[in-house]
Amino acid sequence: MKISAGLIIAIILGVLVPALLALGSVVLLVVKIIERKKEKKKEDWDKYKNY
Repeated sequence: MKISAGLIIAIILGVLVPALLALGSVVLLVVKIIERKKEKKKEDWDKYKNY
């Protein structure tokens, strides 16, 4: 059974590209959550500067 070049391209476009997009979205989401936690911690400390 010979695999044609068209089939290989279809597999790459159909499976790998969406998988990479999903992985990238997860990474961006995790980075955003970490950034928000840092901002929240800073806000909590800023609240006590007035005392």
